[in-house]
Amino acid sequence: MNPLKLMINLLKKKGLSAYIIKISDPHLSEYISESDKYLEKVTGFTGSNGLAIISEKENVMYTDGRYFIQALEQLKDFKLKKYNIDEKVTEYLKNNFSESRIGIDKRMISYSYMKDLKEELKKAKIEIVHLNVNEIVTGLPERKFNTIIDLEEVKVSDFFIKNSNPEIESKNLVALFNDNPEINTLLLNAHNVTGSRREEKIKSIREKLEHDALFVAQLDTIAWILNLRGNDIPYSPVFYAYLVIDRHNTTLFTDAELNIDNIQVKKYAEIEEELKKYEKIEISGECNSYLVELIKDFSFTDDLNEAKSIKNDVELEGIKLAHILDGAALNLLFGWYEKNANKITMTEKDMGGKLLSIKQTIGGFKEESFGSICGSGKNAAIIHHEAGDNKINNEEILLLDSGSQYYFGTTDVTRTLHFGTPTKEEITNYTRVLKGFLLAKNIYIPQKTKLSAIDAIARVFLWQNQLNYEHGTSHGVGHFLNVHESPPEYNESLKPNQVLSIEPGYYLKDKYGIRIEDLVYVSKENDFLRFNSLTVVPFHMKLIDESMLTKEEINQINEYSKFVRNKLKDILKGTDGYDYLMSNTEKI
Repeated sequence: MNPLKLMINLLKKKGLSAYIIKISDPHLSEYISESDKYLEKVTGFTGSNGLAIISEKENVMYTDGRYFIQALEQLKDFKLKKYNIDEKVTEYLKNNFSESRIGIDKRMISYSYMKDLKEELKKAKIEIVHLNVNEIVTGLPERKFNTIIDLEEVKVSDFFIKNSNPEIESKNLVALFNDNPEINTLLLNAHNVTGSRREEKIKSIREKLEHDALFVAQLDTIAWILNLRGNDIPYSPVFYAYLVIDRHNTTLFTDAELNIDNIQVKKYAEIEEELKKYEKIEISGECNSYLVELIKDFSFTDDLNEAKSIKNDVELEGIKLAHILDGAALNLLFGWYEKNANKITMTEKDMGGKLLSIKQTIGGFKEESFGSICGSGKNAAIIHHEAGDNKINNEEILLLDSGSQYYFGTTDVTRTLHFGTPTKEEITNYTRVLKGFLLAKNIYIPQKTKLSAIDAIARVFLWQNQLNYEHGTSHGVGHFLNVHESPPEYNESLKPNQVLSIEPGYYLKDKYGIRIEDLVYVSKENDFLRFNSLTVVPFHMKLIDESMLTKEEINQINEYSKFVRNKLKDILKGTDGYDYLMSNTEKI
């Protein structure tokens, strides 16, 4: 019996009319390990954002615009609904399951979501019943606790000459990455790649502690506080753990081996009993509903998440270095492919694999920050397309969205390319996307402006032509942490030294897709904020219609091209990447 039918049979035995299953884990992670892929096991859907309602009556899947086309292809026995477009989850449940019992695993749902869900469904006399998802979905591997990395033992200088790519000379890459010798000195002299000490962060937390203890369940926040990283979830250098800091002890709950001064280590499962000991606990960020309900009295704080998002000077310089190495890798790939495009046949998966093989030769690279999204032609219109065996057609648009985890920084970049002759329509729409990108990236904003304003600004030239795209324009990015970091959120204002993406796009179903994505960091200028370039990859000049650009936009493109060329020309000299770099950074 397939997992879906088996699950429906088990629900009937337990007296449940339906079950809500979400892509999540006990830490509410975006990327999850094999041990938590319950929704994929039952439905076959491989996107990173989805909520399914399973019942004998019908099966429904909610997802967002990034994954909707993918869901159409992967799900045959489900009615598909789009977040923020179709009826809300609660409305669907009230309309179809009034006076029923519905199951959910509270360990996989945030306390805030659970609270709102209960409140809404109470109106339709729907009872929410906690049921561990592993009781009705079986066959997944056990949770693994792998080796933990202590970043306080890692320096940027460890990676100076660890470059095995024969196309790039073995040079002091740090010295190449910035013209300012003072910044080089800062990076070189830092006692570790984080520019901080965990004991200082813990001391600061204790000084501000108003309750009996602080509880942290979010994996990236735990990793940031303790300057530790892990290998438990693909693409995210985090490890499974919970953290409790009270006035006397710092206790980490994990089954991984760890021996660090002044940190007690207890078993992962012991967190439940620990939380019951305290009268009042402060909870950092989000936490699953099951654990929150064990606590006698509690409040929430976002202070640590905000502190994590504001990079210190060493973190920021490490991120700059990561982007230069990533830029070198992408130019090597594009230059190599441009030279060989008419001689070889490549699939989308091959292209992602070739990029990974280049990155693996560069010192400091640990892993991708997500699986490369490579789409040729109509697949480029699938916003988070999973690269497959589709052959790349050089007469079609090619979209490549890729990212890296270096020990000193995280990257995320998208470029849209064409290795044949693009159509007038493709050039026009690429230029519209580029104009929105330039406006959003180069605008000055008052300090209290919300991030949602940037989203609107990036869409202006598309909206003028009644065009749009179904994904956000920005997300925060961590320092050797999650490629999607919060804050900043759309309803929040930005802070200096936060790192975020700017990534407008346009997607024509079954035809092509366009996206331009850079990472930037925020700086303050008088009473305004501005964005500063981190990404070091040229625009694809073949796709730009100069006649659609203003003088100011041409100057902005030329300035960025100069920035990219100056960062990479010495590193790439003598390679195919150098030829690609020079031809795509020529002055317009």
